[in-house]
Amino acid sequence: MATRRTVLFSAAVVGLATGCSNSESPPPKPDPAMEDMLSASLALRDIADTLEREDISADHSAHAETLQRLLGDVDVEPLELEVTDIASLATTESEHAEAAQEAALTADRGYAVLLAEIAACRSAHVETLQNHD
Repeated sequence: MATRRTVLFSAAVVGLATGCSNSESPPPKPDPAMEDMLSASLALRDIADTLEREDISADHSAHAETLQRLLGDVDVEPLELEVTDIASLATTESEHAEAAQEAALTADRGYAVLLAEIAACRSAHVETLQNHD
């Protein structure tokens, strides 16, 4: 399981590797992993809504909106996930945090930071859910 520290370190490495640029270059072609990230974000949003975790749902909604905007006119359905309680949501968030981290490390630099942010956010959800009373 990726720890929050590992994800944040990976995000920092990706950020440093991509550098900062003020040039106006066209956006890169969307990474194929972004559709998977969108599908997972939609599913995790719906599950968080069902479990009345509006804080987590709002994060996934923001990610889904950003990914949808970047992907353009694509039809992506929510991933089918079997999550019935907070503990299984934490496990699922952890699995999808790792997937987002892996995607960030292989994505075009134009999208790596976004995918790393999604990974870090999902890892933060794991921490929050594991400390849920």
